[in-house]
Amino acid sequence: MVLVSDQIDVPGSHHGEIQTFLARSHGHFIGGRWIQGGDTTPINVVNPATGISVAHVEAGGAVEVDLAVTAARASFDSGVWVQMAPVERARILFSLADLIEDHAGQIAHLEALDTGVSRAMMHDIGVKLSTTPTSILTAVNY
Repeated sequence: MVLVSDQIDVPGSHHGEIQTFLARSHGHFIGGRWIQGGDTTPINVVNPATGISVAHVEAGGAVEVDLAVTAARASFDSGVWVQMAPVERARILFSLADLIEDHAGQIAHLEALDTGVSRAMMHDIGVKLSTTPTSILTAVNY
């Protein structure tokens, strides 16, 4: 099967980065690390606007769900986030927002391929809204 990563025209200076990302293996990020799934059956990610295959991601099963739930429970039970001062949570979230803004073009392009929405709309609505001070300050309280 030909992947879109082999045939798409990615404008701008991030062409190679996006192509490399689309072509690589996509495992599961659980407990702060990447793991390979036990199910070797890939899931084909298709751009709904074009019907073109964008990438393949690893299927997850009961083992990956159990690992994710265990990691989430351990993180929650640690109390690290809840016990952290709100100003420190805000600093972390604003740093994350800065990273999202720094890579907004690439994120918007990848999300547009995944959802079929235009890059411009994804950039202006999807990426920018996630980094507004209101969004971040709301998250600080959780």
